[in-house]
Parts: sequence; C-alpha cells; structure tokens
Amino acid sequence: MIRIILLISIVLNSGCASIFGRGDLGHRKTPTGKVAVVLSGGLSRAYSEIGVLRVLEREEIPIDYIIGTETGALVGAFYADQKSSFDLEWKLFQLKESDFFDEVVFGRGNAIMAGQGIKNFINEQLIANDLEDLRPSVSVVTTDLKRGETVVFERGSPSTIISASMVIPGIYPPVDIGGRAFVAGSLSAGNLPLAEAESKNVDLIIAVNSVGNYSFPSTSSLRDVITQDYLTKGRALTPKGIETPVIIITPNLHGISPYDADRRKEAFIAGMRATELKIAEIRKVLLNK
Repeated sequence: MIRIILLISIVLNSGCASIFGRGDLGHRKTPTGKVAVVLSGGLSRAYSEIGVLRVLEREEIPIDYIIGTETGALVGAFYADQKSSFDLEWKLFQLKESDFFDEVVFGRGNAIMAGQGIKNFINEQLIANDLEDLRPSVSVVTTDLKRGETVVFERGSPSTIISASMVIPGIYPPVDIGGRAFVAGSLSAGNLPLAEAESKNVDLIIAVNSVGNYSFPSTSSLRDVITQDYLTKGRALTPKGIETPVIIITPNLHGISPYDADRRKEAFIAGMRATELKIAEIRKVLLNK
C-alpha cells in the first residue's frame, strides 16, 4: 500500500507541468523584458484567449501591453481590470448568449441586433471607468467606418469603445464616438493588429489567433453570411514589415463556431494547451533579448 501511494505521488508530481499545474519552475529564471499580447476576435472562439492568459500568468511571463480587437478587446480589458485570469474566467463565463444577441432590430435600422447587451454587461461588471485606468495598459483597435482607417483607443469609456470594436457591420450598428461611426478593428488592421503592438517598442509580441481559418459549414442564415464575409476580410489583412519578434499562438479549436456558446470551455482549454507548446520559445526569446 505504501509503495502504491508513493508511486501515485511521484506520477502526480511529475505530471504537474500539464495544463493544470505550474510544473517545476523553481530552477527557472524569471523572464524579463517588455511584452505585448495581441488578442483577436472570434466571439466564443476568443475564450481560448482566457486560457492563453492563464498559462502566461502561471509561467510568470510579463505582460506590459494588451492590444485587442473585437472579443479580444473584451478579454484584454477584463483581464487588466480583474488582475487575475481566474477572475477573468469567472466574469466572462457569466456572459449569456442573449448578451451577444440581444433585441432584434432587423428591418428597423442598419443591423440585425441592437448591440446593447455587451455594453450593458461591461458597464455592470467592469470596475474601471476609463481605459487608461487599466493595468497592464490596454489598447482597443477599431475602424472608422467612413474613412476606413484604424483608430486605437487607450482612454475613454470602456463600454462604448469595446462595444465599438466588436461591431460586425450588418450584425450590430456602428457605435458613435465623437460624431464618428466606429466598427470592428479587424476590418482595417486585420485579425492580428501587430503594427499597433510594435509601436509599443517591446521585446516580444505574443499574438493569439483565435479567429483562425474558420469557415461556416452552411451559410444559410443572414447572420452566418455576414460573419463569414467579415472573417474573410480580417484574414486578408496581414501586417508586413514587423521587426519585433512575434510568436503566434493558434489554438486548435476543432471547428468551434463563433456562435458556439456551449463550447466556450473547450475553447478555453485549447488556448491553454496551445500556449503550453509555446512557453519554451517565449522564454528563450525573453532570456536572450
């Protein structure tokens, strides 16, 4: 019996470097240097980004800046606001499908949904009253709809700016900020706004591609047709000329749809696993900077 208990103890201790434990970090050097984390969109798929942040936090990878667009802006803001990936997980898993898809206004305006649910959720759950109060610093990437220009917000109302960044034109109405109409940042900066991260003069950019190459198996609904077009446009914009080292984490999301709210936990675990595979590379860059 003693031998069995001892064997179980050895197996458990040796396996703690998995996604559920820190592993043997006692003899590792703590990475230093400035890091920017880029978070993309994807609605339910973006819950993989919570898993990414969980592992980076566990492995003591420094995060100085978060650059987010669409759901990535939501994830990044709540992470900086809550100061813990565990609190982030608790908060965002309270989001209901009705928060994303609230009042149907099709036929009464320029969108299918009113888009007020997410804004209400942020107002109720986020502690910070201004983006500039968040640490690490959070930059929210949007697009000026009329000019087609990328606009990055680092101060102002979190609920207004983040909800603007999450606007898929046709699904949600543009958000008015200072008399200008704003929509999702990926329409001008791509799904991974790396140029905005490089402007921070960091030593490493960690980018999370939660959008991936997902394609709807059926585009029978208007919502899916609009979303597919939006995802395709975001993928087509690939930043070039980035000189800062970039490590891209692409979780294996097994065909999870942006609208699969019941598979968010699966996406979360996929994000953890994908990050586990990149930790050695991340440490190498930061320790040899």
